[in-house]
Amino acid sequence: IKVVAGEEKRLSIAEILPETAMFKLDTIEVTAVDEDGNPLDEDSLYVDVNTYYGGEITLEAKGAFENAVVTVKSNKVVKTFKLTATLPPVESIVASNSMYGYTTITTAEMYFDTTYSFYAVIAPEYADSAYTASIKSKPQESTTASLVFEQSSGKEVFTPDVLGTYVIELVSVADNTVKAELTINVVAKPDLTQKFSGQYSAG
Repeated sequence: IKVVAGEEKRLSIAEILPETAMFKLDTIEVTAVDEDGNPLDEDSLYVDVNTYYGGEITLEAKGAFENAVVTVKSNKVVKTFKLTATLPPVESIVASNSMYGYTTITTAEMYFDTTYSFYAVIAPEYADSAYTASIKSKPQESTTASLVFEQSSGKEVFTPDVLGTYVIELVSVADNTVKAELTINVVAKPDLTQKFSGQYSAG
């Protein structure tokens, strides 16, 4: 059986004999191991058994794997089948202030001598999450501006070195036609006179 990660696959428990058999007395147990025999936990494969309406097994892969062995077992019957899960194709990548991509950022403004952090989010959820991030364009005077992935937070951290406009490009590794840009305008911090007079609103 082949499935796509993130999509539910429902299997019916059919042709039950004898017809008087009861799931309450003969429970159904479903286990899964990878091709090396290691158990697949819920982070790899979600399994649900519903015996209220004739019997149904729901499988949802959370990642890619090949030739996992799924065993469906009752007191007297054991059935096995192989399961292969593939990742869904990448549909989009966005810069966001949420790790779940609830908001999309295409432009931002920041003060010089600070940093700007954001998440790069790929959809759908179980698609290959690998991507590259780079400074695509920057002011001519810029020589040391940086964009670094911060492991602890999962964010990209941008540090400018001069005032001006920078464009950051995000590109999916699985599909380099899926990309996004974030334009960041770096401005000088206002002095107190400007701030209190209402001449500055950036920040």
